[in-house]
Amino acid sequence: MRRTFYFLIIGCVALIWLGHRMRLALERLMTGHPGDHALDMRFFGYSTEDVAGYFQRLGAEGRKDYLRIQYRIELAFIIAYGISGAAAGMWTASALYAEKWSLLSWLPFLGGLLVAAAAIVDLDEGSAIRKLLKTYPRLDETAVRRASQATRLKWLCLFAGLMLVLLGVGMFAIAKLKWG
Repeated sequence: MRRTFYFLIIGCVALIWLGHRMRLALERLMTGHPGDHALDMRFFGYSTEDVAGYFQRLGAEGRKDYLRIQYRIELAFIIAYGISGAAAGMWTASALYAEKWSLLSWLPFLGGLLVAAAAIVDLDEGSAIRKLLKTYPRLDETAVRRASQATRLKWLCLFAGLMLVLLGVGMFAIAKLKWG
């Protein structure tokens, strides 16, 4: 259990550092147009028209930057939140199991699995976005739909997983306060 906790700490520190680096990198992809964010940061997906307009506003240099960001930061970010999510779920689940909340210990474990699943979906999303960047200005409707669905699924898994892990942490805190 101690080793899992250390993985959780390392993963969280890596997430904070990578999140800061990604924010700085993604600021270069802002076009000044309202609502323009990198495709992977759009919670509710995007259409072919959204992608075409965004890529046009980015320009050739901005699209090259976006492609570089996809290659460099994406993989490290996926590994960091995949490891920290799985570690958080396992640590919280084992702590709840030790407190005799064995049935409820599955909730944070499932949350950790959802966060790890979001990391896997993020790989597919990154691949789809790179394909869109490479084939622009010819955008395939199916490829855009695939990328958009992967983006929405990634955020859904990530938020649901984090909520279940936080629920587990809350239940653990209640158990500790109630029974010491």
